[in-house]
Amino acid sequence: MNFSPYTKPFNSPYQLVVHMQNKGLQIQDPAQAEALLAQINYYRFKIYLGACRTKPVEAKKSLV
Repeated sequence: MNFSPYTKPFNSPYQLVVHMQNKGLQIQDPAQAEALLAQINYYRFKIYLGACRTKPVEAKKSLV
């Protein structure tokens, strides 16, 4: 089985907080968010964000 090398760069907790803010997540205390991400994995945290998402507005279909 051939594996491709892992090419994603490491992101610090600060970089991850900035990334989430750029995606629209409102963070009241960035320093606390950085501390949290330093303790737990970003991808584990990201799973819990799914419950906070709002569903995109669906386009209304016309009968014309």
